[in-house]
Amino acid sequence: MADEKVTEAVEKVFEIGSDDFSLERVPDHARAGWLDISLIYTGFTIIPTGIMLGAIMGAHFPFWQAFWIIFAGSSIIVANATLMGIIGYRERTSYGLTTRFGFGDDGSRLPSGLLVITSQGWWIVQLLLIMSFWPKISFWKGAVLLTFFGILMTSTTRTGIQRGMKWLARITIPVLILLCIISIIRSIGVAGGWANVVSAIPQKAGQMSAISGIIMTAALWINGSTMYPDVSRYAKTSGAVFVGAASSFFIGLFGLGITGLIFFNALQVNDFGPAFAKIGLSAFAFIVVFLQIWTTNQNQIYSSSLALANAVRLKRTTCETILLVICLIITIALSVFPFQAIFEGFLIFLGLFLTPVPGILFAEYFIIKGGKFSQNLSALPKVNKLALLTYFFTVAVNVLLWATLKKAAPIGLVTLNPLSSFVIHLIFTATLGKMGAFKTLNPTSD
Repeated sequence: MADEKVTEAVEKVFEIGSDDFSLERVPDHARAGWLDISLIYTGFTIIPTGIMLGAIMGAHFPFWQAFWIIFAGSSIIVANATLMGIIGYRERTSYGLTTRFGFGDDGSRLPSGLLVITSQGWWIVQLLLIMSFWPKISFWKGAVLLTFFGILMTSTTRTGIQRGMKWLARITIPVLILLCIISIIRSIGVAGGWANVVSAIPQKAGQMSAISGIIMTAALWINGSTMYPDVSRYAKTSGAVFVGAASSFFIGLFGLGITGLIFFNALQVNDFGPAFAKIGLSAFAFIVVFLQIWTTNQNQIYSSSLALANAVRLKRTTCETILLVICLIITIALSVFPFQAIFEGFLIFLGLFLTPVPGILFAEYFIIKGGKFSQNLSALPKVNKLALLTYFFTVAVNVLLWATLKKAAPIGLVTLNPLSSFVIHLIFTATLGKMGAFKTLNPTSD
């Protein structure tokens, strides 16, 4: 009897919070308006590395060329997000459930598990980024701070997308916009005028191609654009999906990149910490950057918990608690290593393994099935073998190129993979689709 009470108490702790329809379609009564959809999804894309990206582009290209490179790379990501968002809106399904339309019920466990790894990778990276404000802190004090920040950033996620997450986004996005506007005005003043900003000579001119710059821009946000169904499933109208994607573009992707570009050209500083100090905004910037990371991290663990719920078929709140404990342990362990080495390794993994998933979904949903699926999720096929074949084939090509070509190759794969996996899957479907070895496994035989 005592053991049963303990077990029941533990289960209640895991289940406190909002499950947010982790294993079912969002009902009509839970829909949200375009403003909250825009604010919440923009929170998925406002990562501090966006400012750093602008500084990198400013170091390699003249101002207007860097401007259009950031614009082009961001546009690629918005296109990916919009297509993923449309599926989530039409079907009212999270990313994890959405992958069932391409990979099958059981097959969707693979792309769901991949998103857990990549999203929580970002969660860990950004938590470590906060600790860069205390470079000389001891290991154990750092562990206490990391634990505190990790739990704090999960507190709003626990209440669900229509409570804590919504209100945090309503606060942080306007404050971030204000910071960017004030910072741009002050940095232009320090530079002596707009003409000096746009005429700054890049210090590393000729060391990066424009194509590489576009690809690098797209690489930073491919994960966030893939998760859009987690938000768009709540949209009242299709217009809200497009407005949300456009908002994330102008504020989160393009906006932060241009802010970093102006910073670098005006102040000749390639890190946002010294840049804000130079224009007298260090304290305000720290608060905003902290809130920015909080907003992004709540979204990362939210999407991860939804994806894990689909992979292991448990409640979202249970999955969230498990992820928090595991990732805090990993974060504390990694805190002894240089941040840059961790970040670069994570980007390589992201480029090699996650990016084929959206292309397969687009081919399967929009072309092969014409956007027509059963309202009963349990009636979907168990496994789409051709989707799995496409995925592993594309990943094999990725790994081969990464191992044999120059170091920049994995970055290029991030942009090309959704398109290449889209084409490969259509070819495999047309040529191998009728072969018995690749027949889709259905829950019931026809």
